[in-house]
Amino acid sequence: MRALSWKALVALLGTAAILGACSIGMALAATAPAQKAIVDEYGNLRLRIVESSYTPTAADPNYDSGWHVHPGLAIVQVKSGTFDITQVGCTPTKVGPGQTFIEIPNTPVRAVSEGAIKWTTSLLLWNTGGSGPFSPAPLTPLASGPCP
Repeated sequence: MRALSWKALVALLGTAAILGACSIGMALAATAPAQKAIVDEYGNLRLRIVESSYTPTAADPNYDSGWHVHPGLAIVQVKSGTFDITQVGCTPTKVGPGQTFIEIPNTPVRAVSEGAIKWTTSLLLWNTGGSGPFSPAPLTPLASGPCP
């Protein structure tokens, strides 16, 4: 097993930021976000970039990710719309177009948007094995969170 040098890690993070800023066309969803993912591997480090968008409907005017955790670093970049992201404390942080929020690994987080939103999530995960092509799973939903 070969460890990444600090230069390789910096290059990887720079590539993630550049790729995350690029637009990838996708269809709009009614109740669940539309998504397109790019996955790449660097030894034991996995990079997954997910482009998402949400279009509100009369039945579902707001997007709510629900409480969840990521097993690795998650970098959320908002393209349009605004997220209220809650993590570590119960006061949400507003994240608007052109802004970035870095989610802490293995810490409950929830993102809520009133109305339409487009965003990119770049996930950096260490491969812990498993039978699937992407192990561990990039997101684990939680039944409840630390805040109401």
